[in-house]
Amino acid sequence: MKPDITKISEARKFVFQFFYHEIFENNTSYKNKEDLENQLKKFSTSITYPIKYQEYIYKVLLSVNTNKEEIQKLVIFHLQNWKWERVALIDKAVLLLGVCEMKYITPPTPVNVAINEYVEISKIFGNEKSHLFINGILDKIASL
Repeated sequence: MKPDITKISEARKFVFQFFYHEIFENNTSYKNKEDLENQLKKFSTSITYPIKYQEYIYKVLLSVNTNKEEIQKLVIFHLQNWKWERVALIDKAVLLLGVCEMKYITPPTPVNVAINEYVEISKIFGNEKSHLFINGILDKIASL
């Protein structure tokens, strides 16, 4: 049976919201699964936690946290006429998660799925042009 894409999309939105909130707003970090569980419990009091996709959520969040510096360097390498400091925080979170899903989890999310999903997330949470920026960067990195 194929997984329900809509619900995975909702789990992905949750991952984005949690990651953005914890990393960029609270400036907190989680070093292991136990830390992550504690942070997720606190966060899920305000946003519904899609428990059905807990394994996916843990996998992505632990991987992006572990590989954040390497992923960031990869994104920076592909920025043209942009400095990382100028990239909106929401776009940074989207890019880090998108690259993580394409390149740093096992099995990796299919490239077209990751790009489409994170472009959609950028349309919801980013500015009016974020999706174009996200699509361009993720597409360049996907071709590696």
